Parts: sequence; C-alpha cells; structure tokens
Amino acid sequence: EMQLRLDKRVFNVGKDLSSTGGNAAELLDNVPSVNVDIDGSVSLRGSENVRILIDGKPSGLVGLSGNDALRQLPSNMIQSVEVITNPSARYDAEGEVGIINIVLKKEKQKGINGAVELQGGYPTNYGASLNLNFRRKKVNLFTNYGLSYRSGPGSGSNYQIFTDDNGNELIYSSEREHCRGGLSNNIQFGADFLLNPKNTLTVSGLYKHGKNPNSASVIYEDLDGNGVVTNKTTRTETETEIRHNIEGALNYTKSFSKKGQKLT
Repeated sequence: EMQLRLDKRVFNVGKDLSSTGGNAAELLDNVPSVNVDIDGSVSLRGSENVRILIDGKPSGLVGLSGNDALRQLPSNMIQSVEVITNPSARYDAEGEVGIINIVLKKEKQKGINGAVELQGGYPTNYGASLNLNFRRKKVNLFTNYGLSYRSGPGSGSNYQIFTDDNGNELIYSSEREHCRGGLSNNIQFGADFLLNPKNTLTVSGLYKHGKNPNSASVIYEDLDGNGVVTNKTTRTETETEIRHNIEGALNYTKSFSKKGQKLT
C-alpha cells in the first residue's frame, strides 16, 4: 500500500506476504525507484548518494552506507518505508539525491498486544520475530526482536578470447562459487511517556549482533587456441564478519495544532 504525502511517498509493509521472511535489502529492492545491487548498495533514482535513516534518525542498524547491514535487518520488524526525494528543512540532506527512512514497528493499541512470526525457506533461510507492546493511559512499553539465519549460495563464470599480434588465440576463463550469510539478532525496546496529548517523551535502546561466515572458491585457467589448459590457479577466500551495535536514544516530541507540524 502506497500513500502520497507532501514531501514523501510512504510504502506500508503491513501483511504483504511478499515481504514475509525477507530482509530490509530485499524489501527496499521492491520499492519503486529504489534499487539494491548484489553487494547490498542502495541507489535511489539511479544514484547511490542516498541517506538511510531508521525512525527518522541515523542508526548503527544500517551504518553509514547500509550495504550488508540491511541484509541483517528482518523485514517483519519494519512497519513502512518512506522515500523522500525532496527533503524539507527537517532533514539535513545537502548534496544528496534523497532519503530512505525505515520505520520500525511499534504498536499503539491499548492493553497487551503482540505477534510472533516464524518462517523458513530454501536455500537455508530461517527466522523468527516478536513484536510486543503494553499500553496504559500514560505509558506505552514496546519491544521488537528479530532472529534470522541465512546462507545464500551463488556462482559466476567468465570466458574471454584474445588474439595476439601473430594471430594466435589466447583464452582466459574463470569459475566462481561463493556462499554468503550467517546469523543475526536485532532487538529494540523502549517506552513512550505520554505527558499530555501534545507532548511525548520516548526512551529506547537497541542491540544488534551478527556473525557472517562468507566463503568463495575461484578457479582461473589460461588456454591456448586449441583449448588446452596452459595454466591453472585456484583461489580460496574465507572471511567472518562479526557485528556488534548498541544504541540508546532519548526523544521528545511536541505536536502543534497545525496538522503535520511538530517539534522533535
């Protein structure tokens, strides 16, 4: 579901089954005018000079540029995606093509509300998420938790033919197989204190942990014009990405009588 606002387009995730079990990178890739390449780099209207925010603020959840961090944020923790191509004075976006704001879920119904989701997929895509809140007259307690384990295989090949000055053919080829993924945990928790109908104080915390073992094997071959291998090299790559992130925030919001006008 898309909503048009004065300075942005809002894409509500809701119960869209196409987003279930995915991650933030896959979710963004389904948003019109947004593209996420194989390395996880995000571009808006063809430019990578885009700023990514979480709940309207910079966050270590996506780091400075997003990339692999977006793959570690489960889509079922996301309420909506805002695409802001003409940022107002509320955002510091000088020199940028626009802003993508990822809004995390936070229930606002009174009483105790929550949801648990489990998902599985092939190849190696498992996850679980919990959204829970407890709201009374003046206080709203909320938490989101996402756990996912993914392992994505991939492959590629390259074949080139060159002709030297003597007319002899030289052939170069490569075959690559790789596997990327791992385990990630994301938890957000906090409380809204409703001082009065127009003033709210929010205290929140966030913890993220991820461990991603990535591996690749590349075989290079040089061949002569008859297809006979003259040289062969095998390269093996292994890396482990470990991510820790802890954040805390204190936010004050004052609403005014004019719709959409507020001080944060």
